Amino acid sequence: MTDARAALRPPQQNWQAVNVSPGNGNLVVGQNFWEEQQRLIALETEKRAVQQLEEEHQKARVVQQLEDE
Repeated sequence: MTDARAALRPPQQNWQAVNVSPGNGNLVVGQNFWEEQQRLIALETEKRAVQQLEEEHQKARVVQQLEDE
């Protein structure tokens, strides 16, 4: 492959680089990173679910008010 083509390719990310050796603590850092990412994803998912429930509840209240009139 020519140097020009290699320069156009996006860099390949090596996630294993974080977990080089369990002896130097990198494994723990990498594990904590992924656990934190999973926690943040779960929180965002829960936040969206709560927002959806609140919207549905608001719609139900409006419908109830219209039916009461």
